[in-house]
Amino acid sequence: MKNKNIFILATILLSCIAIYTYYASCHKPKAIITKATVSDNVIVPEDMDNTCAVYSDPSKNIKEMKQTTSYIIYGKVKKVTESSSVAVKTTVDILETYKGNLDSKTIEIKQIGKVGEAEVLEEGKSYILFLNENGDDEATFFIRAGIEGVFEVDLENKKIFPIFEKWNDELATTFNTKQQSNKVRIDFDKFINYIKQN
Repeated sequence: MKNKNIFILATILLSCIAIYTYYASCHKPKAIITKATVSDNVIVPEDMDNTCAVYSDPSKNIKEMKQTTSYIIYGKVKKVTESSSVAVKTTVDILETYKGNLDSKTIEIKQIGKVGEAEVLEEGKSYILFLNENGDDEATFFIRAGIEGVFEVDLENKKIFPIFEKWNDELATTFNTKQQSNKVRIDFDKFINYIKQN
C-alpha cells in the first residue's frame, strides 16, 4: 500500500512539473515568430503577449527545406501592412522564380508580427524566400517555418545571408567561408546555383 501511495504521489508530482514546464515555456517573453500563415500550424490568440507557437514545418537542413518547399523566389518587398493586431500582409514583387510556377509577378505573404519588428520582412529590402501556399481563398503564401525560409540579399555586395542563425554553420561549411559579425555572407550567384541543384 505504501509503494502504491508513493507511486501515485510521484505521478502527480511529475505531471505538475510537466504542466509547469509547458506553461512557463509558452509564456516567457520571446522573439516574435514570423510564420506567414495562420492555419493548422499556428493558433493565434487575441493576446500576442501570451502566444506560444510551434511550427510543424521546420527543416533539418537547407537541402531538406529545398525539397519540401513549393516555391523559391527572389523578390523585393513592396509594401508591409498590418492585417490584424498580430499579423502583417507583405506584398512582394517577384524578380526571379527558382522553384515552382507562379501566375503573378506580385504575391502576398502573411506573417505573424508587426510592422518594424526584427523578423518581419522589411519594405524596400530584397530576399530569397522559401514559400508554400496558405490554402486560403486569398491566394497568399507563408514562409517556411517562420524565418527558416528567409535569406536577405545585400544588393550592394551581391551577397546573401540567412535570417535564421541555424543556417550559418551549414552555409559556412557548404561554401567554405567564415562568419562576419555573426552572419555568413554567401555570394549571391553561388547560393542561387546551390538552391537550383536537385
